[in-house]
Amino acid sequence: MGIDGVYEMIADTYVGKKVSTLTLKTDGTELSGTVLDGKRLTEFNGGTVNGNEINFYAEIKTDIGKVKSYISGVLDGDIITGTNKTQFGPAPIVATRIKP
Repeated sequence: MGIDGVYEMIADTYVGKKVSTLTLKTDGTELSGTVLDGKRLTEFNGGTVNGNEINFYAEIKTDIGKVKSYISGVLDGDIITGTNKTQFGPAPIVATRIKP
């Protein structure tokens, strides 16, 4: 199974755990998708895929405004583990694929 899909992403931020929905779509080595934070949808493109590794940048709309996020991670089965680097510091993330 590839990287494409919908994931529940949990970031362990400086203000506690933040849950969002991450949708990923690949086209060769290019990565695009969306991050849904509550009712705020952020689209991104220009990300990259290298095997099971993902990297992308998005200005995610949140309760406190836009958060500049550089997200990198590795897919293992149905789980992506990685880091969300923001202007507030790095936050570990775990994203679990949502089965249809």
